[in-house]
Amino acid sequence: MGWRRGKGGLLYRREGRGTVGAPDRAVAGCSIQNDGFCRNVFPSMVVPKPYYEQDGNPQGFIQDDLSADSWDLEHLHPWYVQLSAYGHNEVVVESPKHNLCIATYSPGHGHLFVQALVARGRELSAQPGVRYITLFKQHKCGSLVHPHSQFITTPFIPSLIEALTLRAFQFYRLHGGCSICSSGIGVPAERLVLETQRFVVWVPFAARSPHRLLIAPRTHGSCFFAIDEEEQEDLSLSLIHI
Repeated sequence: MGWRRGKGGLLYRREGRGTVGAPDRAVAGCSIQNDGFCRNVFPSMVVPKPYYEQDGNPQGFIQDDLSADSWDLEHLHPWYVQLSAYGHNEVVVESPKHNLCIATYSPGHGHLFVQALVARGRELSAQPGVRYITLFKQHKCGSLVHPHSQFITTPFIPSLIEALTLRAFQFYRLHGGCSICSSGIGVPAERLVLETQRFVVWVPFAARSPHRLLIAPRTHGSCFFAIDEEEQEDLSLSLIHI
């Protein structure tokens, strides 16, 4: 679903060739202000404690002492101020349970999860105005109380991704090989996390953040959403394991 800003600061979306005005359906969790900005009214949210108790995991609850009464929509941190943009924003709800994570999924559940991501990614890739898709996993955060993943598309390539692509190209010109393969070949045992038939998982050298892992396929491909069924199943098992 692609949202754009129309006259009067209201948001609307396009469905096929028609345009559907949506002043009362704009964006859940956003407030349209007179200055033309859309502000996120959920800067802090966790899964409510009763949901954890209902699912039999009360110890999984994390206390959040930021009450709704303390939200000041007029003086939010700049991180929560959003500018007008065009693109798609979709959420994949992964489970009817509130306290699950990928590590607790069954193999069948994990496979369905990866299949859903690939299917939606392929569909979004074919939409006009989509040049890059950001896919990320959320757990115990955001405006949904279920474990979920999110797609965000942009009509441009982010500068960070463009820089990484250029570096990979320069590496290929200098060394005649793949930079990812070169960094994963001969990884010391203390940094090698998992090897499967189709994927390798390791801790990168001088990782810039704790618990950072690299997951790379054994075959080259230009697009994650082009992986076949066997790779999807293997990836789901790898995600559950790590």
